[in-house]
Amino acid sequence: IAIVTTIVFVTTDPMKHQYHPDNDQTMTNEEVRRMAAEEQAIAERSPWTAKRLFTTKEMYLLAIPLGIEQLMSSGSMMTMVPRLLASGFDMSFATNMILIAALFACPMSYLMGWVDSKIGPRKANLIVIVIGIISCVLMMSTNVVMLVLSVLCLGVVVGGAANFAASVTVEYWGRANFTRVYSILSPVSFLIGGFGSAFTMGVASMANGNYNAVSIAFAVLLVVAFVMYLCIKPDFAKKQEEKFARM
Repeated sequence: IAIVTTIVFVTTDPMKHQYHPDNDQTMTNEEVRRMAAEEQAIAERSPWTAKRLFTTKEMYLLAIPLGIEQLMSSGSMMTMVPRLLASGFDMSFATNMILIAALFACPMSYLMGWVDSKIGPRKANLIVIVIGIISCVLMMSTNVVMLVLSVLCLGVVVGGAANFAASVTVEYWGRANFTRVYSILSPVSFLIGGFGSAFTMGVASMANGNYNAVSIAFAVLLVVAFVMYLCIKPDFAKKQEEKFARM
């Protein structure tokens, strides 16, 4: 299904399907072509090589928090059943909590994408991180209402975090540099997020099966992610490009 969908619907030239940049239908076809040509020219002479991206601290200040969000969301989903069973809940309740989180993540992905478009990906991502911290705190409760709220908050993180790797790339590096930057930033974040299961089981093992220790560890990491985002200056990419031009 994925292959067929990609072949039929995915294109590197959206104008062939009558789509304009940012769905701005006030633009003429000539304006769209001119914009595409300008962006292609910028992309071809982009100073952002892989080496420069790997040596730019802001790339890590963006990629690591994104990875932490993925780490928290995947790890929390994985430990939900054993955590709830250990707290005295039955298997039906535990699996329903996973289902609620997964179903809630779908509309939250759309909603956080809308919030992203209104206030910018940096602020939207800070909101998701705070919601993730709240989820970790509530998850340590054995109260059913608190647990449901924690699962709903987790759904926001699962759905929302998926949006931000692409949007922060455009926000800071611009659309013309998107392909080069995203090809580095996204794998770095997913490399961190991919250790969700290993990290979760490692912390739980060291805590002798105490899953509250996992929630505390995730909350601490999310606080670190929040602080890292606050350290990013909005104009860092422009200043770096000016520096590259003088080299």
